[in-house]
Amino acid sequence: MGPLPEIQKKRAIGNVKDALSILYALGYRSSRPADRPWLKVTRRGEVTATVLGTDWRWQAKTGDWLQARAGDYQVLNDEGETWSVEPEIFNRTYQHVGDDRWRRTGRVSAQRAVPGELVITLEGPVTASAGDWVIKGTAGEQWITSANHFQKSYQVTTAS
Repeated sequence: MGPLPEIQKKRAIGNVKDALSILYALGYRSSRPADRPWLKVTRRGEVTATVLGTDWRWQAKTGDWLQARAGDYQVLNDEGETWSVEPEIFNRTYQHVGDDRWRRTGRVSAQRAVPGELVITLEGPVTASAGDWVIKGTAGEQWITSANHFQKSYQVTTAS
């Protein structure tokens, strides 16, 4: 049997992501190997942020499609990367510095991602690439960031 045609491969990947999202919603979680400890990191840098008036759908660098809701914050960093943050989390983790500029604050946990690892974010499932990092916020939410963004936006403080 040969490889699947591209359209069937994409459909199969989508079905697996949907099934994993359902399992996550039901409370199932994967366990992480002990050789990949969570590091405590301090968030740094400033961003531009505005409140979304309508729902917003965007494509992450990974190619995954993500969904924000009206009322969420649309965040843009100085490298042109954009994402969304729920209002309650945003208000706890960003400090207003003037106009539409905000400073990233607080500490979160981070660990290197395994290429192909699926992380269920608040905006939808995202697949990690080589070099990516998984970040875990104070509310337990998780997201993926590139190695470049990690280096610029996080300072490792301790291992946990």
